[in-house]
Amino acid sequence: MARKGGTVRDVTIGDCVELQHAIGEHQTNGCHGKHLFYQLLAGLGVFGPDAPARLKTVMLPGRLTPAALVDRHGITCTAIRDLLVDYLTERAVDVDYTTLEDMARTLAGLFWRDMEKHHPGIDSLRLDADTATAWRERVGMVRDRHGIPIRPRVNAHTVFSWVRAFYQDLARWAAEEPARWGPWVAPCPVRNSDTDHSKNRARRKAAMDQRTHTLLPALPALVKAVERQLKDAQTCLATGRETPAGALFTTPAGETLLRRAGVSSRIYADDPATGRRRDLTVMEWHWASAHATSAPRASMSTPRCIRCPVLRPDPEQRPRLEEIHANLLDRLQEAKEQGWLGEAAAIEASLAAAEQKLAAMRDLATRHTTVHLGMPDFRSSAGRHGRKL
Repeated sequence: MARKGGTVRDVTIGDCVELQHAIGEHQTNGCHGKHLFYQLLAGLGVFGPDAPARLKTVMLPGRLTPAALVDRHGITCTAIRDLLVDYLTERAVDVDYTTLEDMARTLAGLFWRDMEKHHPGIDSLRLDADTATAWRERVGMVRDRHGIPIRPRVNAHTVFSWVRAFYQDLARWAAEEPARWGPWVAPCPVRNSDTDHSKNRARRKAAMDQRTHTLLPALPALVKAVERQLKDAQTCLATGRETPAGALFTTPAGETLLRRAGVSSRIYADDPATGRRRDLTVMEWHWASAHATSAPRASMSTPRCIRCPVLRPDPEQRPRLEEIHANLLDRLQEAKEQGWLGEAAAIEASLAAAEQKLAAMRDLATRHTTVHLGMPDFRSSAGRHGRKL
């Protein structure tokens, strides 16, 4: 209204969209309720009964046609461009829009547009062995805008699968419509091994296992820190609830807060030093959620780590392993009492691994013990008599 004039009733949905774009240009971080102005106006009936309930619905981009999806990549060869549009139009009947977008990005961008960049004037799907090999190597790496490789492409097998399906579909459709699809039939540049997902799954699992082994030692410290924060948040909430409105109180961290007045079930307090309002109820809930998430992970991850065959026994960690062993015994008894057969079997496996590693630690401790061998005695040798001549 300050910019265009008029009253509240003159505000349109387009004005709200312009305002949201302006907020996005100048706002560096998100905030809750940033579309609240639209919901308030819609609730007052300013936009009419048919207006969308949420501004996000209006701002979502519409679905593009197969031609528009292909043209985003700037393909030079008109014949190949038209072929990809026809192909995606046929496939659009069988796949959802997200999949169609992925297919267009792969075929038009990662495949053919890449071919045109490295082989200007190319106009045939029939690729020689060197060209196909070079393309597979390029697709295997994610590159920056200068073409410099940054990291391996984790979904390269998906790219190869879409290209392989493209060639196979053309060959199959050519049997039904030879005049339309037959001229484009060519040997597929993707090998069977290129679409194998097993290597990618193994690589992903190895990365996850390595990350677990790296971060696991810090998990107990994280749980203790979360427990401490949760306890402080609970104390702060209880103190704020007991403090009268307008009075000051001190948090466990030594901060001074001012209890706010209000009829809400939540407890709010202001920081006099910064003027910032705090929702003590939500803060306590956040730390409670974090504790509920981190504590079970610490309990579940430790037995798995114990069962790891590459874990080397360290005699210095023997007290910690004995503590884990005792905890596993308690958990095993609980699992049997509750009838959790699968959980009991997993705990028994962890117990066996823990006992094996404890035995190895005791063996290592025994080997490293210093054994006193005493001083050598040479008296028997020194008492020998020389031979008479």
